[in-house]
Amino acid sequence: MSPRHPHHKQSTTFAKRRRNRIILICGLVVLNLVVWSFSSVSFFSLNALNIDNVQVSGVDPSLVPVLQAAVLDSIQGNYLGLFSRSNTLIYSRSHVLDAVKRTTPDVSSVEIYRIGGETIGIDIKEKDAAAIACMGYPDFSGGNLGIDADEDCYFADSTGLIYKKATSTTGDIYPRYYVPTLNTNAGSTMDALGSYATSTPEFMQLQKMYFESQKYGMKVDAISIKDAGEYEMYIESPELSIDAESSVTVVYFNNQRPLLDELANLVSFWSTMRSKSKLRTATTTFDYIDVRYGANVFYK
Repeated sequence: MSPRHPHHKQSTTFAKRRRNRIILICGLVVLNLVVWSFSSVSFFSLNALNIDNVQVSGVDPSLVPVLQAAVLDSIQGNYLGLFSRSNTLIYSRSHVLDAVKRTTPDVSSVEIYRIGGETIGIDIKEKDAAAIACMGYPDFSGGNLGIDADEDCYFADSTGLIYKKATSTTGDIYPRYYVPTLNTNAGSTMDALGSYATSTPEFMQLQKMYFESQKYGMKVDAISIKDAGEYEMYIESPELSIDAESSVTVVYFNNQRPLLDELANLVSFWSTMRSKSKLRTATTTFDYIDVRYGANVFYK
């Protein structure tokens, strides 16, 4: 007669019960996950939580419909094929911000916030203009420069980024640059938006040149940015002028030397000629002044 092993039988029963308990627990976990997922999908799919309206403030009213459409388009679709991207609790703020900046470059800052369950608000602060950039070449007719109604001129920010159309009512409040190489298509005022008048370092140097010239009593009408680092600055003065009809003198300079060095030569020449003119009680007139060749200043 073989001996019995009660402990072995008890161990087998215990292992079987433990295995059944584990299977039950795993089943409950899976069931809970299914229920939770279904509930989550149902919750995040509620129409009451889907963004279907966008309120925009701080921009030209004509841009509001375009911005609204761009923002709504940026939050279409689903996450993992389950959760709506337009849900007010989980929508992507970065996508909304990117949509706003792509639609209009005239953005300094953007505030995004929820209004209830179906609406988000977007408050936009527009950029401050640092200059005006115009296509083509300046027109001296009429004695000095001005923005014509049919002229393609745009506001540029402190980096040289073109972001908004300028109008004929802008006047001479801002420094003005003429950029013949500015790539736009005739007939469209939107093509230049988002591009740069020139590189940011070059733009900042020209701004210094512009404002420093003003400090020394030169009334600068505009600067033309030409190819290969060549520039023309147009100075208006009743004492140094071309003729009675036009008070614009053209100053040639380039980036072969520091612009402020060329400005120092211009200031020295300008001051000397003004002093001589006053001593003779006569008006000195110039076609141009060329400061591109070191200390030697050429003029006509």
